[in-house]
Formats: sequence, C-alpha cells, structure tokens
Amino acid sequence: MDFKKQTLTDLKDHELEGVTFAQCTLIETDARDAKLIGCTFDGSTLSSVKIEGAVIQSHFLNSKIEGINFFMAKRELLSLSFANCLVR
Repeated sequence: MDFKKQTLTDLKDHELEGVTFAQCTLIETDARDAKLIGCTFDGSTLSSVKIEGAVIQSHFLNSKIEGINFFMAKRELLSLSFANCLVR
C-alpha cells in the first residue's frame, strides 16, 4: 500500500511497513504509537506531526519537515535518513 498526493490526518496506532508516501501532506497529523518501518517520504510536507511513542525507521527524500521533535518517538528504535530535505 502506497500513498500519493494525499493529505493524511490520522496514523495513530497504524503499523505500516515498506510504504511510500509520495507528495503527501501531513500537517498536525496524529501518528502517536504508530509503527513506520522501512517507509519512504518522498516530496512530502510534514509539519507538527504528533509522534509520541511511535517507532520510526524511515527515509525522507526531497521533503519539507518542520516542527517535529523526533526525540518524542521511541528513541531506542529511531532510525532516520534525510536527503535533499528542508528540516526546521
């Protein structure tokens, strides 16, 4: 399952593996306790996403990311990579 050009507001408790988010918008999205394993965010906009307790092992490409405190996710399981992203 992949997402393209979608606005996502609720990923809470979702378990997603190997999913690509292409040109998606996640603004104030609730992703608390989600599992995003091997996911790729390509050309997406992420702002003020709530990630408390989430497991995030994902790649971010050509994306705009702002207002997200990645340390609110489960840090011992946190694995991120960024390429050509604007991070604030």
